[in-house]
Amino acid sequence: MNLTKNLIIYFLALFCLFYQTSKLKAAEYSPLPIKLSLKQAIKETLNNNTSIAVQKYNSKINEQAILEKKANFDTTLDFEFSAGEETRQAAGAFANPVKSRNQNYDWDFSISKKFITGGNY
Repeated sequence: MNLTKNLIIYFLALFCLFYQTSKLKAAEYSPLPIKLSLKQAIKETLNNNTSIAVQKYNSKINEQAILEKKANFDTTLDFEFSAGEETRQAAGAFANPVKSRNQNYDWDFSISKKFITGGNY
C-alpha cells in the first residue's frame, strides 16, 4: 500500500512540475515585466507551488488510510455452504445393498467483530 501511495505522490508531483514549467517558460519570454502587489505575488506563489499541491493529495491519501484501518473493526458476516457425496462398496459378497451412498450438506453462518481493546466476538 505504501508503494502505491508513493507512486501516486511522485506522479502527481511530476505532473505538477511539468505543468508549472511550461507556465514559467512562457513568463520568461514575456517582453514586459509584470507588476504585482504583495497579495497578488503571495497568491501566485501559493497557486504555483507544487509541494503545496502534492500535500493536498497527501492529506486525502492519509484520510483514506485511516478509513481502511477503521474498517478492520467493522462487523463481518460470513456464510459457507458445501455439499459432498460418498459412495462405498459393501465389504461382504452377500451384502444387500452392494453399495452405500451418503450425501452430506454443511452450512455455516457467522457474525464476528473485533473490539478496539483487542478481543473479538
